[in-house]
Amino acid sequence: MTGFLKHSPCFHSKVLRSNDFKSSCNDPFLHVAGKIDMNHLRADDVHEALCCGFNTWFECSNSMIKRECTAEGARVGREFHNNTLGPLTDLFCPFDVFPGGSSSCKRVMNAAKPKSGSKPAENTISKLAIQYVPFMFTSSSKN
Repeated sequence: MTGFLKHSPCFHSKVLRSNDFKSSCNDPFLHVAGKIDMNHLRADDVHEALCCGFNTWFECSNSMIKRECTAEGARVGREFHNNTLGPLTDLFCPFDVFPGGSSSCKRVMNAAKPKSGSKPAENTISKLAIQYVPFMFTSSSKN
């Protein structure tokens, strides 16, 4: 825990609050989550979209933390994730099944890309992400 407390100021000031993080990591996830229409998609498609969106977000955020807060900071951030959300994301969205850079995840992410400058679509899933972890999932259009 002391490692997380040591690095968390950098996470917040240099990554989570930055417009680059919001537009590069958060917006793509929020676009994917916001485009999910539970009434018109099969459960497997919803699962794939959420997992690809989350794992792409995680890879993006980890890369930015490594760049801005050192490799040690990235390791601590991954460790924090693994100790808090890890069991859930490992169970539902394992990285070896839904790697963010895979061709299927790239297809999902590209299909959700909005027209230039438009804010992410909203639905129950994206609203929950913003409501429960706003410091992580605030979109660039809500500075």
